[in-house]
This record gives sequence, C-alpha cells and structure tokens, in this order.
Amino acid sequence: MHKIVSTSYLRKIVLINMLIIGLFLPDYCFAQTKKMTARPKEIFWYADFTLTIKGNGEKKNEDETSIIRWSIDRSYSFSFKFNSKSITGDPNKKEEISMKELVAVVKSGRFTRYTYSPVKPKDEMPMKIKIKDLLNVITIDEGEGKSFENTTVITSWETDKTVNTPNVMTLTTDNEKRTYNINFPIFFFDERMKMLSQTIIDRSDYGYDDKPTHEALPIDSADVLISKFRIPNVKGLISGFTIQHTPNDFLYPANFPTAWEYDSAKDFPDLQPDNPLIQDVPDSKTKVKIRVLYRFSKTPFY
Repeated sequence: MHKIVSTSYLRKIVLINMLIIGLFLPDYCFAQTKKMTARPKEIFWYADFTLTIKGNGEKKNEDETSIIRWSIDRSYSFSFKFNSKSITGDPNKKEEISMKELVAVVKSGRFTRYTYSPVKPKDEMPMKIKIKDLLNVITIDEGEGKSFENTTVITSWETDKTVNTPNVMTLTTDNEKRTYNINFPIFFFDERMKMLSQTIIDRSDYGYDDKPTHEALPIDSADVLISKFRIPNVKGLISGFTIQHTPNDFLYPANFPTAWEYDSAKDFPDLQPDNPLIQDVPDSKTKVKIRVLYRFSKTPFY
C-alpha cells in the first residue's frame, strides 16, 4: 500500500522547487480529501499583436544640389495562445526581498503570469514581417551654361515573409491593484531580405561629350539582414526590441474578464522613434509614426 503524504507537505515541496529552480506552482489544486484532483482545463488568453512604423519625407541642402527622398513602411505581427499559467512574485520589485516575503507573496496568489513558451522548435511562434522602404539620393551637378548632370541613386528594401521565432511572451496581472503588463520581444535571427540599388544619370545633350542623356546602370542586388532595421525605442512602450509598459502597469480595461484591446493610436497618435531611422535625416524621426496594437481574448480571433 502506498503511503499517503499530507497536502501541507506536498505544498512545501512544490514551493521549495519553485524558489530554487525557478519553476512556478503547477496548475493543480489539492483536494481537502487525501487525494489529488486536477482542476478543470483552463482556457488561456489568445493574443494578437501588430507593430507598424510608417513615414515619408524629403530633405534638401541649402543650395538644393542634394535631395533625399525617403519612405518607410514596416509592420511586424503575430498571433499566439498562452500555454501556461503560474503564480509569481512581484515583477516590479527592484530591491531584494527576504525568502519569507517572497513566499508570502507567492502564497497570496496576487500576481499571475501567463506565458507563451515554445517547448519544441515546431512550436516556435510565426511572425509576419513586411518591409517596403525606399531611399532616393539625388545629386544635382550644374555645369557650364545650361549643362547639367543629375545622378539619382535609388535603393529599396522589401520583404513580405513569415518567420518562426523562439520568443517567449508573457502577460502578468496584479489582482490586488487590478493592473497588467506585457513583455513581447520582437527578435528574429539571421532572417534576410532583398536590397536593390540602381544609379540613374540624366545629362544635358551637350557638355558631356558623347555620353547619353539618360543612363540607367545595372541594378545591384543583395540579401541583407532584416535585423539591420532595428525596432526603435519609444518611451514607456518599446525598449530593447521589447514591447512593455514602463514605468507603470496599465489598469484592467472594463471588459478584462473576456477580451480587451490596446491601441496606442487612441492615446498617443504621434508616437515617434527615439532617433532618426535614416542617418543624417532628422525628418526620419519627426515624420515617422509608430503604432502598437494588441488584443487579448478568451476565444480564438481567427
């Protein structure tokens, strides 16, 4: 006959494991009788997310002999379902706390963390990446009289692909303050996109010997890393390629129990990157708009 271990002893063992090796309390309850009974299967949150970065503009030097025309159109989107739930300590606690305090917080069940973590490579989250950027650099060279030679270098970056990423996503709730926060990293490794570059020269029909008045040089093509286009930081929203609300968590929305949405465009329609996205072009900061949109639901979106 197997010896039945008391429920209080089992709880201590689970808590010690959690504190030592970083595991969270399992999603089981101990029955008041002397047998263990699993809770009914819980429905975790479904999540849907999109980040867009868009803008365009033109920069001229004082004598208008150099013109830069640019456009940026990028989006990153993904959908997933959280696959685990755990009780955790205060994620916002910066200073060290005693083991006794940590145990008390965990036992209170105040903080809940939902996690999406790919267990196997086949579970990695698909992320859809769309980029369509364009940069035209025009150099105007005025010769003698009315002669001229204008050179335009057109460079484009474009991709529309879905890549699998090993990113771990979390949603953490504070049941006492009724607030929540997210941690959505946007990392992708060694993924590449096409870059095309072409030089076009337009000349006057005199002053340049027998050179053609219109000359399009061969197109150069290269595969470049998508990560070359960094995810810009945005105060209070994006930091280090990760979407999170700092310094303060957000209050539960009215419809929190079943579904809710956050759209940065409603509160902050003019979100800008922390720095220009194109070197030496200040407008590629001030004329770029960033939007973060995410949704949570207890039922699938699609």
